[in-house]
Amino acid sequence: MTKNFYGFRLEEELAKIVDTVAKEIHSDKTRAIKLLLQEGWQNYRMKKALQLYGVGKISIDKAAEIAEVTVGEMMQEAARHNLGSTET
Repeated sequence: MTKNFYGFRLEEELAKIVDTVAKEIHSDKTRAIKLLLQEGWQNYRMKKALQLYGVGKISIDKAAEIAEVTVGEMMQEAARHNLGSTET
């Protein structure tokens, strides 16, 4: 896997989050940032999938594909957000 270097500045509030997570996982800041990015990406995909499914633009199968979860998991998430199927 190719690795890319990103040099960037963080606002103090975000830096504190990174520090907190690094301490909680007993690791360094790089690992904490990677963890936060991965979890944030998963959350973003799920949110996008639920939004598109909720307005009827995609099927539950497509939503599961976008969110990278099983159809069963997607159905559970949709139910948790009170999103019912519009398919007959």
